[in-house]
Amino acid sequence: MAQRPDELPDERPGRAAGEPRRIAVLLRSHLKGSAKAMELAAQLSAVPEWDVYFAADETNGELDVSPYRKVPHSVDACRAIGLLMDRPRAMAYLGDYPFYATFPAIPDYDFYLMIEYDVGLAEKGGDYFHRLAAALRSPEMADLDLVGTNHRRLAPGRDPRPHRFAQAWKSIFPIIGLSRRAIRHLYAERLREVTQPPLSDGSQNVYCEYFVPSAMEAAGRFRCLPLNEVVPGSVDKVSFNTRESRVLHHEGRLPIASALLHPVLDFPQYARKTAHIAIKTGRIPAFREDLDYFRRYGYDAAVLAETEARLDQAEARATKAA
Repeated sequence: MAQRPDELPDERPGRAAGEPRRIAVLLRSHLKGSAKAMELAAQLSAVPEWDVYFAADETNGELDVSPYRKVPHSVDACRAIGLLMDRPRAMAYLGDYPFYATFPAIPDYDFYLMIEYDVGLAEKGGDYFHRLAAALRSPEMADLDLVGTNHRRLAPGRDPRPHRFAQAWKSIFPIIGLSRRAIRHLYAERLREVTQPPLSDGSQNVYCEYFVPSAMEAAGRFRCLPLNEVVPGSVDKVSFNTRESRVLHHEGRLPIASALLHPVLDFPQYARKTAHIAIKTGRIPAFREDLDYFRRYGYDAAVLAETEARLDQAEARATKAA
């Protein structure tokens, strides 16, 4: 039977007084053969002060991430430790679940930092990951329980997703870090969700980016900080902008003042995602101009042709419907 987070202690056994925290970095990915994920793994692995593992979502099949280590998880693995999976694309909506499956598999760490595969270093990022490791291992952060990208309290009316909290908080999940005791607390709260009345949308589970920070802050005994307070200049609203995906090795047109970018995608994934947004928002002509730019710079002709065909079909459907 799979081991559960609540079977492990809050503190790492054998940790000496004053010893810097041992950190496991969990590179979260569900993609096979992603050049972007492998590049990030190499950048993270260049930091000797932490250990890097792929948190590999193998719900749809095994991922080969060699030469890197991996700790796999899946919908079935999460069910095996009592977690509810009550919605489509559950692993995307319940992004904290990899912590609960991974912690028992690699229990010899004090802090677990999960980074999504589509986080990228900006050109000015430089030694950012070395600085982040040093900050997380410093005496000033020895009692840190949560570091969240843009961790913040939500004002009334700014919490549109259903939840059960008197005060909602949000931390977006490209980068999220938790202490051992935070993982154990959140796991217990996820189990408790099952016993509560359904949410307003009929589901049981609160979205991860609301659930994790809100449950931590509601407890009143955890130290939670936004990433920019751990390492100033980590992110800003321009660099972390889901409406403006960037292509690997091509930062794009927006000015970048921070160390990190998100999302950064392989070109085929960028083309698929941005085409979907362009079709949905009526920005097909503007996206065609972007495709012309990538064509001039020699990007994959087959991907460009496939994307143009998809746009043509969308425009034909719109014309027919009109």
